[in-house]
Amino acid sequence: MKTRKSNLNSPQGDYERIIRPNEERMMRLAWRITQNVDDASDAFQEAATQIWRRLARIRAHPNPQALVLRMCANAACDVVRRKTRWNQRVKSLAVTASEGIPAGTASELPLEQREQVQAAVARLPEQQATAISMRFLLQCPYQEIAQALGCAETTARVHVNRGLNRLRILLAHLNPTITPENES
Repeated sequence: MKTRKSNLNSPQGDYERIIRPNEERMMRLAWRITQNVDDASDAFQEAATQIWRRLARIRAHPNPQALVLRMCANAACDVVRRKTRWNQRVKSLAVTASEGIPAGTASELPLEQREQVQAAVARLPEQQATAISMRFLLQCPYQEIAQALGCAETTARVHVNRGLNRLRILLAHLNPTITPENES
């Protein structure tokens, strides 16, 4: 009997008692909020991590399943908010990053070109995309970008520079005045 009791208090026992019975409900809830399978999966993983971190609190809660579902809903909402913010930043960055198209003409770009710019930014390494977004969308100083990326200011400048150079190459077809020969 002691073995069984210690089993219930083990991490495996907590998983079996708290998460496993709710896995399907958690995934359905996450999908309903995100409306995207990948985002729902991300939200589920984020919720599972939060549940694991707050296991003692969940054990003590009068209705652990309700708390677990609430945590999952919060994680799904966070995923949607992050994705929405990212998409807004990418859209705003479109003209600035292409550097040959005047900054005031972002809304004048055809939808297809805006989508191409967004796709190009999405292809950048995460730190470069973040550095460019912070620099050109939020007008953050390099010191602030460095703090956000957890690097030196010089490294933040390098991320912005490399990101812009990569965007110039990826978006050269949008600005006929920039050719690979001009870039050298």
